[in-house]
Amino acid sequence: MRCPDIPFASFQKIPDLFLNAARTYPEHPFLRIRRKEGFATTTYQGTVESVRRIARTLRENGLSPGERVAIAGENCPEWIFSYLGVLWAGGVVVPLDSRARAAEWAHLMRHSECKFIFCSSEFYEAVEELSDTIPTLRKIIRFPGEDPGRALPSILETQEALPEPEPRARADMAVILYTSGTTGISKGVVLSHGNLLANLEQVLTALEINERDRFLSVLPIHHSFEATCGFLLPMMEGAMVTFVRSMKSKELLED
Repeated sequence: MRCPDIPFASFQKIPDLFLNAARTYPEHPFLRIRRKEGFATTTYQGTVESVRRIARTLRENGLSPGERVAIAGENCPEWIFSYLGVLWAGGVVVPLDSRARAAEWAHLMRHSECKFIFCSSEFYEAVEELSDTIPTLRKIIRFPGEDPGRALPSILETQEALPEPEPRARADMAVILYTSGTTGISKGVVLSHGNLLANLEQVLTALEINERDRFLSVLPIHHSFEATCGFLLPMMEGAMVTFVRSMKSKELLED
């Protein structure tokens, strides 16, 4: 069974697609990654609950609709939780290249006037050292790590959820993607909710996706291609995404 055939015109924002899939396939596995103890899987309903709590945290800490939030980290479920949580709260996502230097992140965060940043434990100290150089930055929120006060698990376990996504129009900004800067200064490319929805709609005219499909996420998730085709596309149809641990052939094949 596919997600209900709802006209794309009825979807105004990315959280609408996500919520539609979650209501159709609440117990279906959505995100999967291999941890030390084996594969960890999050269902669509479990993801909704995490996203709602992240959105509440952002709103209670002063995020207003249209304000920017950066994400820096490896491909993992927490990256997706953060991305959807920002959009649920009405914010704008600024994906950062996890292989770039922290000083480059600081420049992009100053340019986009980010108020928050979600980052993995690997990058937390580097971001904290540069936080004073980003005037608009209010809070650094770390992916799961040793510090329970700043790690995502504490947010997911203790925060009251934000039940419904913040109203947004198709023309409203959703993501700011920065170019690599190989020929000059990095430039911010603005994508609206409508831009992303139009891309997804066009892909479905060429490919048939359903809830039985499984996607293997290999490319960096901050790239527009991987975010659209390896995350948003399977999400809208209730499919499952597995994140690879690395590009090492043995681990990639195992995953």
